[in-house]
Amino acid sequence: MVEEVVGHHQNPPPPGGGGAEGDGRGGRRHIGRPASSPSVRLRLTPPPCGGGLEARPHDPSDPDPWLALMLDRSLPLADEAKAALIRDQQSRSRQFLLPLVRPLARAMIVVAQLVHTISPRWPNAPRLLHRSIAFGMRRFLTPDANRLILRHFHLGAQILRFISDNATPGYHPDLTPMRPRTIAAVKDNLFLHHDLNIYNFLIDLNRELERRGIALGRSAPGSLRTPVSRSALSTLGGVKMPV
Repeated sequence: MVEEVVGHHQNPPPPGGGGAEGDGRGGRRHIGRPASSPSVRLRLTPPPCGGGLEARPHDPSDPDPWLALMLDRSLPLADEAKAALIRDQQSRSRQFLLPLVRPLARAMIVVAQLVHTISPRWPNAPRLLHRSIAFGMRRFLTPDANRLILRHFHLGAQILRFISDNATPGYHPDLTPMRPRTIAAVKDNLFLHHDLNIYNFLIDLNRELERRGIALGRSAPGSLRTPVSRSALSTLGGVKMPV
């Protein structure tokens, strides 16, 4: 299983990478890009799933909520991803620092919204924004947090591909590739392209549905009986990643 190791003092990533994805017009387009700077190294050996969390003693009079979340199987979430999420959620910085930082962050969002109410298109500095995000990810976030952030883009891209594969076979909206493997990839307006992909996907897919005269609706109860294995949920476009 492939794991993104994101954080300080990592070795340079291997050159190249990725694959190809259909563009809906009979051509092929690359979905991987060479890393522009040494930020993330891929390794094939994942860390222990729960980091010893499963071995914690259970006191019925004072149950550990993190242990309950780790052992819960109601959602098809891979153990590696769940463990990374729990480790991040129970960190001391989140417990003590986040309550102090959150009001300031929300106040800055309100200020930005007020400015853009008056001037919707200015100031507009996406490259500066993404460079500051990449700086913060490299300097202030844990490897677990960075791994989950990059994983989010892979999952989003695969969900859109799954929808177009089933709704409009043979046609896939032309979207910006979303397969980041390094923190440096964030500098290329990654968050902005992620949002643009969703809007462009909805517009292009629905135009194609209208052209074909297709109306999407709910399937009949019991018509989807094929079980989905956890290994299938962990496979993203031929690249093994935790779900």
